[in-house]
Amino acid sequence: MSRRPERAPNVDPTACDRALTERTTAERMSALGRIGGQTRVANMTEAELSADMRARRAIRTERDRARREAAGLPPSKPTPKMLTDDELAYWLSVVDERYPEREYSNRMQRRRLAIRLAREEAARIAERAFREQGRPTS
Repeated sequence: MSRRPERAPNVDPTACDRALTERTTAERMSALGRIGGQTRVANMTEAELSADMRARRAIRTERDRARREAAGLPPSKPTPKMLTDDELAYWLSVVDERYPEREYSNRMQRRRLAIRLAREEAARIAERAFREQGRPTS
């Protein structure tokens, strides 16, 4: 048994040139496609752009739903809406009232706590409304 590595077969230089040419052609076509897409969007009105984005999002959502269903996964939950500036200001004041001595290592901790308190309160309100209607709450 020889300790020498096997020699690689001779490489055809025309194959290298062809691969390089195909790659540069693909890059050029990609760049042209981006320019064409940007031109298309620039020529759309706000309403057309909004409708187009809504349609694209619906297709993406349907594709994701079908993929999750095929994989046996539960449907994805919608992302909770962010708080408005007024709501956030209110809940930040609630955080300051409830935890006056707390120090935060960064500015986002206080904000996250305010959002969590707001969501907990929304859940309590929803649960109370379900109970008043006589509907079961998990």
